[in-house]
Amino acid sequence: MKQITTLLLLSIFVCSFAVAENSEITSSRAVEEFFKTNSDLRISSDAVESYKTDLNEISLEVITRGAELAKEDNRKTLLERDITQATEEIFRKAPMTVTELMEKIKLLSIINLAELSNQVKAYSKDLLEKRK
Repeated sequence: MKQITTLLLLSIFVCSFAVAENSEITSSRAVEEFFKTNSDLRISSDAVESYKTDLNEISLEVITRGAELAKEDNRKTLLERDITQATEEIFRKAPMTVTELMEKIKLLSIINLAELSNQVKAYSKDLLEKRK
């Protein structure tokens, strides 16, 4: 739900406004109202500001990547497909590349690396048995 809402807000923002330095995707009041509408809990002002900051950062990442995609395609207009692809890349809907995966693996402790190794061996064994 958060991803859909973020994409919707981002699409509205990109289509309706020019990106100004230090601009924000939404107001604190809009965030607070959104939370009130979608939850039966109250929300603290710190939580509102934190979410708004995160939403601004995510939106900026998507806009920046979308702009790169448009420029790679020699366009001066961000299209829906640019925003969709950028959002998918940012939210990692596509599988990681082996290189990206290795960067994550390098961060594991020796214990977690051993566990990962065991799980990969078990998964490989299952795949081989299914092929028979």
